[in-house]
This record gives sequence, C-alpha cells and structure tokens, in this order.
Amino acid sequence: MSKANKHFVWAVFLIASIVIIGCDGDDTSADAGGADDLADPAISINNVDLFQAIAGMFDVEVTATDDVAVQQVDLMIDGAVAATSIEAPFTIPWDTTNASDGLVSISALVTDTAGKTAETEAIDVVLINSGVEVTFTEGNTGTISIPDPVEGDNHVAHHWTTGADGAAEALVILQFEENETDGEWTFVIDVGTGVCPHSGVTLATSGTLTVSPIIFEPDLSSALPADTGCFVHMAPNEFDHAGHDLDFEVRVFNFF
Repeated sequence: MSKANKHFVWAVFLIASIVIIGCDGDDTSADAGGADDLADPAISINNVDLFQAIAGMFDVEVTATDDVAVQQVDLMIDGAVAATSIEAPFTIPWDTTNASDGLVSISALVTDTAGKTAETEAIDVVLINSGVEVTFTEGNTGTISIPDPVEGDNHVAHHWTTGADGAAEALVILQFEENETDGEWTFVIDVGTGVCPHSGVTLATSGTLTVSPIIFEPDLSSALPADTGCFVHMAPNEFDHAGHDLDFEVRVFNFF
C-alpha cells in the first residue's frame, strides 16, 4: 500500500471513531436527564374526607405512582410543606398540634425523578385539639320546606348545650345541594344562647352567604357560657323559593 493510501485509511478510522464516541455520549446524557420519563406522576390521599375532624397525631395515607420512579411525597398544610416521605408506602405522620385549631387545608405533592410534579386538590379539614364538634338535639341534617304562598317563619334552628368549659369560639359549616330549578339559595346565620334570635340572645350574625358549603366563623360578642343551651339559626331567602324544599347538613364546632 502506498504512503498516500495509508494516510487515507487512518483518517477514515479516526473520523469514524470520533462519530461513534460522540453518539454514545449523547445517549448517556439523555438518559440521565430523564428523557424516557414520559408521563407525569399521579397522587391521591386515601383517608381524609372534606371537613373531617382531626386531632393529635394523624397518619396521612397517600398513593403516589410514576412510570419510572417517585422521588418524594410532600404533605402540604395550607400550602406549605409540613412533612416529607421518600419511601413507599407513603404514610406520612402529621402532628396536628403544630397548626392552629379550626379549618386547615391539606394536600399532597409528588415529585418524580425527572422533576415532574403533581398535587392533589386541597381538602379542608377541622382541627379540634382544643375543641369539640357539638351534638345537636335535632341531629345534623334537616329539610327546609317553604310553602306556597309563603306563610309564617320558615327559618330553622338547631340546638346544643355547651360543656363545662363553655366555648370561646365557634365554626359553622352548612352544606346543601341545590336543585337546578330552585335557583340560588342564600342564608343569614345567627349563633347565640337560648332557643332562637326571637327568644334568646344573638351573639353573632353573618352577612348574606351563598354557595354550599357555607362557612361561618362567628366573631362572638362574648364567649358561650358553660352548660348553656345554644342555637344556630339559618334563615333562607324564602320568598324566592315558595313551594320548594332544601335538604341540608349543619355542623358546629366549639373551641376553648
């Protein structure tokens, strides 16, 4: 082989080697960057319901999946990270005493090894480390029936008796499902002592509230006394709903 031909062969060999080495390096870099992780992760909370009453240590059970791998799951309380788990099963202990009593928002955030994230919808729960859910004489549910024509007082009240410690604060949750033909229901809610606003003492009154669930955190003019009969009074816009019924559920929490 002539000297010129030898030089040509070596040149071709070197160029081919450079191309092969360059291609292998690109493939390795792409794998490390998560190019094969095509799907977003998925996450759900398994053991928390809307307006669930919670106290003390509570284990939040989470299911988190990904097409490659889950890196971590964060428990979010009112939008801030409260605890983190990096190993399945993702059961996250939550010390609820680190948060204020009353309504708090809980969600879970998953991050996969490619950095993609997904978060559950926030769920409102009620912390009662220094409180209780009251027991109504009438139970938690009821029906408001508006006659046609409207006659008398078609408002409704539910009653409870405070415990030995009374209550410094309260939280009212009113839930209902409107019929599409009924139009919008609105309520004014009163909280006080006695039987009702007409024969008792009203301590707090809401403005006009609408859209279920209705949340009312009354600014009590004075604490609810110990061992005292109390009421939550719900007044609908009755003249807009003559001849209609509305099923509802009401819950009240007292905090000390």
